[in-house]
Amino acid sequence: MAKKLKNIKSVALVDDISMYLPSFEEQQKRIPVIREINQAISSTTLKDNLTEAEFNQLLLELERLEMNIMEIQDMAFIGGQDKVDNKCSEIVGDPDNPQLKSIITEFINYLENNRQEGIKGLKEFQKFEALYFKKTALKMATTENIKFKDLPLSILDRYTNRNRNQFLMTIFPSGNMWQDIDYLNRFTDDLDRVSEKVTGMPPIMKELISVIGNDGKNAALLTILVVFMLLWLDFRKIKYAVIAMIPLVAGFVWMVGLMKLAGMQLTVVNVMGLPMIIGIGIDYGVHVVHRWRSEEKGKLNKIFASTGKAILLSALTTMLAFGSLIFSIWRGFGSLGAAMFIGVGACFLSTVIILSGIIGLLE
Repeated sequence: MAKKLKNIKSVALVDDISMYLPSFEEQQKRIPVIREINQAISSTTLKDNLTEAEFNQLLLELERLEMNIMEIQDMAFIGGQDKVDNKCSEIVGDPDNPQLKSIITEFINYLENNRQEGIKGLKEFQKFEALYFKKTALKMATTENIKFKDLPLSILDRYTNRNRNQFLMTIFPSGNMWQDIDYLNRFTDDLDRVSEKVTGMPPIMKELISVIGNDGKNAALLTILVVFMLLWLDFRKIKYAVIAMIPLVAGFVWMVGLMKLAGMQLTVVNVMGLPMIIGIGIDYGVHVVHRWRSEEKGKLNKIFASTGKAILLSALTTMLAFGSLIFSIWRGFGSLGAAMFIGVGACFLSTVIILSGIIGLLE
């Protein structure tokens, strides 16, 4: 199954036990290379001294090690991996806690200030460690076939169950499925053709998007129908109900278009804002139509000078409230806030631009 998955274009990597336990044929192909490595290690002469240049190179490698651990520390902090972040802080220090100092920096400073003593100590370390390292490397470069029972428990527990009769394969996509719905569908379909037992977030998200898409569409249509019926009962005439809904429909279309221009996509989170847009966006048209019906003809400027200010203030406060979610650490809330900010603003603009024009034509 792993071979089939690796041959699929939408799959970048398959992490399974075969990475540590290759097939017999694959192991036979590698034996000549392993023999060359074994011979090269066997013929290596161990050094019992350390030059000044090699000592300087060691200091540079220690600095590289420190920078790598700092990078791991930053990634752990961003990802919320507190245990990793705390352990890295013990090694390389913490900028927010002056008491925690870098052990590696202190070691580098000690070696630089005591170069001769450091070189002498490293020479002694080289005598014992080099021989041990050579023996370990020779054991690793063996031509004996690897068997299932040879694998350590840490690997077996990672890829198999307790009975050792079922195996786990982790499949990584070659593209960004969270930004491309077509790729998500193609990736999950490719996996389904190989095995129906494939599980994980991609299949779940595909089904979730499908359910939310269908149910959300039905809910939006039902909501619009109910809103229209309420407006009909309120205005007593279909004409005024339709006029009041025009800004909502136009604003909804503008919202989707502006999101597309801004590079935003409808997600599982921000799609929940669509029913709220219907409930909020309809208010502006309703207020203007009510005021228009209560005023005499030719009072369009007066209508938008008074009621227009009210709906402007209402729109701005609503946009600011939802817009504050844009600064949320979780991108889902940020996406919802941005969608609501655009949607409310679009409904207000459509009320001012389109509805005012329609009222002017009708008068």
